[in-house]
Amino acid sequence: MKAPKSDSGDHVHPEAPDIASIVSARRGAGRQAVLQTMSRVRSGYLPTRRDVILAREFAEFLDDVLVQREDGTRDDGRCFFVTGESGAGKSSSIRRLLAAEEALAPVVRQGRTYVPWVSVKGPSPGTLQRLGLRICREIGYPAKVDTPENRIWEILGEQLRMRGVLVVHIDEAQHLARSMQSEYERKNVANTFKDVLENKAWPISFVLSGIPIATEIARTDEQIERRGRFLSYPSLDLDVVADRRIVLDMIELLAVRQAELDIGGIPEGDLPDRIAHAANYEIGRVAQVIAGAIHKALLRGEGVLAGRDFVTAHRSVSHTRGLDHLNPFVAEDWRTLQAGSFLIQSGC
Repeated sequence: MKAPKSDSGDHVHPEAPDIASIVSARRGAGRQAVLQTMSRVRSGYLPTRRDVILAREFAEFLDDVLVQREDGTRDDGRCFFVTGESGAGKSSSIRRLLAAEEALAPVVRQGRTYVPWVSVKGPSPGTLQRLGLRICREIGYPAKVDTPENRIWEILGEQLRMRGVLVVHIDEAQHLARSMQSEYERKNVANTFKDVLENKAWPISFVLSGIPIATEIARTDEQIERRGRFLSYPSLDLDVVADRRIVLDMIELLAVRQAELDIGGIPEGDLPDRIAHAANYEIGRVAQVIAGAIHKALLRGEGVLAGRDFVTAHRSVSHTRGLDHLNPFVAEDWRTLQAGSFLIQSGC
């Protein structure tokens, strides 16, 4: 199942040409070949144990969403919080789960298609008005930007019912949590969520993903907290065999299978440890670090992913150019460097 279109904020004119493809074609055959390979690399996904746990927890969450009372109406909505540090892979795993969930596949009735879920990226700054507006636009309702906050959420509840949406996924939910600077704002968020969670005619449930502060939304009200389900993605620990295996498997997936590169003796040395350190021990960032090195290897054109590709890739995305003692792929004492650090203080 293909997921509903992602929220981009701005809407492209329907008659606009595919500018990106035109620009890409102008760059020559060599660059196009690199782009095609990098597209395969970027689309590569490594399922791990956390995907199994996420699927299990989501299945139980969906049970709660669908359970009915004696009168045939559904129970109040639920909130499923999925948190982890930046780069933990939350967004990718949730989007894949929602898109693959057969129970949430589109429903066609009398010529109309109903999609039981919608996914948006939480706006920043994360006000309730902007969030409601973004969800409205994602489901196809042309809400006006100056619609008052309370009216937006009234409209949203009705539009979600009309479109058969049961679950709303809000990615980067920490933006909304950070907006709750006063007791009034906390109560406003709590009351807004409770209003749609407790709607008797059509209760809405939420999947909220983000960094750990996102769970502050649950702490705004006891009723939201008790309707919550919580899953946290831990960071990698390369002293754990299974976690080390994840890094090795990611190299195999992205470099060998997706990019068709030779990786030589990379798995045998300490490069996997350096990769994890540079990625702050987060799965999503591990993939980014490896992808960056693959890009450098493709540009070299020798068909091999080597340690030097990680060195040059890190230089390109950090302040370590000319400062190899701060580059985790060069420094002998790389373990003493701040994990996941790309920017350094002036004068270092």
